[in-house]
Amino acid sequence: MKTVRRPPYPKWNPGYFPCSSLTPLPLSSRRPSVSFGGFGLRLLRLYRETSIRRNIEDMVKPLNEPGIDKFSFREKGRTVQEVTESDVPAFAVPDSREKIVDEMSRRALSIVSVVFKEDNKWRLSDGNNVFSVTISDVQFLEQIDEGAVSFSKKDILVCEMRTVQWRTNSGLLTEYEVVKIIEHRQVRQLPLLIELMEEDQ
Repeated sequence: MKTVRRPPYPKWNPGYFPCSSLTPLPLSSRRPSVSFGGFGLRLLRLYRETSIRRNIEDMVKPLNEPGIDKFSFREKGRTVQEVTESDVPAFAVPDSREKIVDEMSRRALSIVSVVFKEDNKWRLSDGNNVFSVTISDVQFLEQIDEGAVSFSKKDILVCEMRTVQWRTNSGLLTEYEVVKIIEHRQVRQLPLLIELMEEDQ
């Protein structure tokens, strides 16, 4: 069994933050005294910092690797805290997403690649950018299953598209969903020279 030792850290579990005491103060006071597990508001502020929690999450990730069973936090030769593999889920940073934009728009998009597997996203282009899009138009998908629709690269889909933007722990996330296919414009091929000659005869 391998033991990985790290410099001493505060003895707390980010997955559990009990409020152990609330000390009432006179109404004239504007700063109530709150103790969370004996650590106070300073540690609570650190707990709310996503970057700090992510660093702590990364610190305990080696416990998921074979041969590493625990972290021992020691101070002056004395073990003050141990973290084992079973504790790792408690250090996971929750995916806190905040919706910023949710809007519908009419767009003309050219087909880059088509995927017929469920839950897989098509790659479409607006002429400047290529992005992954979820197709949720049930009637259009049924036509594809029945073989009533064929595609070529650079075909154009005129559609109603929903754009949702989220603020996440890792930054801005944008999701695209085609809600309704209004028109499918296929690429027009230029006639061959021999066909033009036959038309002139």
